[in-house]
Amino acid sequence: CTFRIPYLDITTQVLDLSFNNFPKITENVFRDRNLYNLQKIFLQHCSIHRMTGRCFEGITNLVELDLSWNLLPAIPGEALQDCRYLMTLSLRGNPIRQVPGDALSALVELQTLDLSQCQLSVVDSKAFLQLRQLRWIKLDNNLLAQLQPLAGFPGGELGDFRVIPPPLSSVFRPPRRVAA
Repeated sequence: CTFRIPYLDITTQVLDLSFNNFPKITENVFRDRNLYNLQKIFLQHCSIHRMTGRCFEGITNLVELDLSWNLLPAIPGEALQDCRYLMTLSLRGNPIRQVPGDALSALVELQTLDLSQCQLSVVDSKAFLQLRQLRWIKLDNNLLAQLQPLAGFPGGELGDFRVIPPPLSSVFRPPRRVAA
């Protein structure tokens, strides 16, 4: 079963297809419908387990993407390559086990990242380095045994960092940098 978008007005800006059964999102799915004006895409609880290619290519105004509560085994790095202006990304509740160093590097405008309730056990120390605008990270309810936040966070001011019960139990707010 492949993800098929109904024919919509090409000026559509918000697409919410949550609670549908779309196990696979193919590379041309948004381009085939000329949906280049999308700003927000909500695909919660769609049983997505695979995203092929650069499926968001050409959607230059995309600022919010919610892929929470699906079956993605990894961060769909290739699919996110064209999401340069994305500000909010939720992958909450997917069976993602690790955050590789380059998985989110294209998301230079990302401000909010929700990876809570996944199965994360490893976060690469460079995973968040390119995310200069990042303000909110949610990593609660994962399998993280250790995390070295200072090594991998960008220079900006992080508003909230949550890693709540087990095994870690802390809210981390990095010290404010003083201009020299």
